[in-house]
Amino acid sequence: MTEQPAIDLTTAAKNAIWRDGDPLMEAIAAALWENCHTEGPSSVNDDPRNIAAVAATVARWHGAHAAQELAVAEASIAANEIELEGSDVMLQEMSVGDPIEIDQQTGPLIPGIWVITKFECERRCRARVRRLSAEEIQAARQREATGRMYE
Repeated sequence: MTEQPAIDLTTAAKNAIWRDGDPLMEAIAAALWENCHTEGPSSVNDDPRNIAAVAATVARWHGAHAAQELAVAEASIAANEIELEGSDVMLQEMSVGDPIEIDQQTGPLIPGIWVITKFECERRCRARVRRLSAEEIQAARQREATGRMYE
């Protein structure tokens, strides 16, 4: 499978075009026509179809990226596939539950905070990892902040 180049949201929105028969665009345009005055003094200065095309593109872009992120919520990594805190920290020195912060795409891991869920071999050369949700990251930061207050 070949990987498609990433298109940022701004580019996608700028290139949005109206498609007759597109159910999402039709629904957005109908709502705009029904609820917004497009003539005379109005906050809407464009054809509702153009606005609907951009809105539908943005919605689909976010949906596709959310699905992509969910699809890559778990992975199996080898010790040589990632670099942790420089080259001095090794996967073999970590434990189940330890977090791994990834700043940029590294092998199968997209940026985010991952946690080791289990090791797949006795020598700890491969590990299963799971990407933490925003809620889990926030809860961990809250626990850490609360812990520091009582030190």
